[in-house]
Amino acid sequence: RLTTLSPARLLDTRAGLGRAGTAPVPAGGEVSLQVAGRSGVPQSGVKAVVLNVTVTDPKSDGHLTVWPSGTTRPDSSNLNWTTGRTVPNQVVVPVGADGKVNLRNAGWGTAHLIADIFGYYAPDASGSTFTAAGPARLLDSRAGVGRPGTTPVAARSEVSLQVAGRGGVPQSGVKAVVLNVTVTDAKDAGHLTVWPSGSARPDSSSLNWTAGQTVPNHVVVPVGADGTVKLFNASWGTAHLIADVFGYYSGDQAGATFHTAGPKRVLDTRTTGAVPARGNTVLDLSGNGELRRAKAVVLNVTVTDPKSDGHLTAWPSGTTRPDSSNLNWTTGGTVANLVTVPVGGDGKVELANLGWGSTHVVVDLFGHFG
Repeated sequence: RLTTLSPARLLDTRAGLGRAGTAPVPAGGEVSLQVAGRSGVPQSGVKAVVLNVTVTDPKSDGHLTVWPSGTTRPDSSNLNWTTGRTVPNQVVVPVGADGKVNLRNAGWGTAHLIADIFGYYAPDASGSTFTAAGPARLLDSRAGVGRPGTTPVAARSEVSLQVAGRGGVPQSGVKAVVLNVTVTDAKDAGHLTVWPSGSARPDSSSLNWTAGQTVPNHVVVPVGADGTVKLFNASWGTAHLIADVFGYYSGDQAGATFHTAGPKRVLDTRTTGAVPARGNTVLDLSGNGELRRAKAVVLNVTVTDPKSDGHLTAWPSGTTRPDSSNLNWTTGGTVANLVTVPVGGDGKVELANLGWGSTHVVVDLFGHFG
């Protein structure tokens, strides 16, 4: 079950937090990060943690792999970047027996790494279970959804977003929600902070962008007592914000509990052929008995070598494709995002390439709810 925490910084290589010294992580270098016993995470009994991991000031293109200490490094990536860009992604990762996780800079140049803790999974009866909801759009500042008017969110300003009682989320009893938050048409570089109403705004970021970019990120955030969460545009320019709900956590005994897996690669179209423009591909989990009965899966989805701009939508097989996006990209870029998505009754998940050119899609499994 999930126990949410007030976001707190566990690692910042720029400041020597979580790692000795202030030098960037070298090319091919690893960081062993202690998570158990820090910032509200118990010393023992933790199965997995929810982190928001950010790379900044990378001197080359590259990708990051996060995995449990004491195990073999997997063939998976959690976030991808190009030289000089700041890129975040949420990560759900099992914790090693020593209470640590490992992070590897798989680039050809140095990079600084930042990690913020958002919660942990443990066999604790006081924790929260998961219930899938949506996907449903709760906020779109372009269309006046979730917020009056259609003007962009002003620089250095907040949006108070009602989540309880909307998009399949109950009116009461909700501890946290799973959102996919997207920024678009940003007029300046900046970052977004998402946190529960009624508490102080934390020193953490949920997504980062440069001017003009469209950037999404998966966010698990506690819900305030009034049923709302807050989003802060921490840039000096306006930006439009979009938020889609994918599920919620509560004390419901009928809800699903989390089971760690992998990380394990379960789809790679580079070996089977690119997904065509406006086309779908299917992630078939029906061959695995445990996953076939899963209510939802936690995936890291990566798009690479896209021939046009576009976005990707993931949804349970056998249902109508929702009006939501899980990741967005520009031509030629490699972009990753964490995705929590229900599994269809046939044990399958569909993924649509809603771009005007073909693209490759890579999917790594990190766990499931059942």
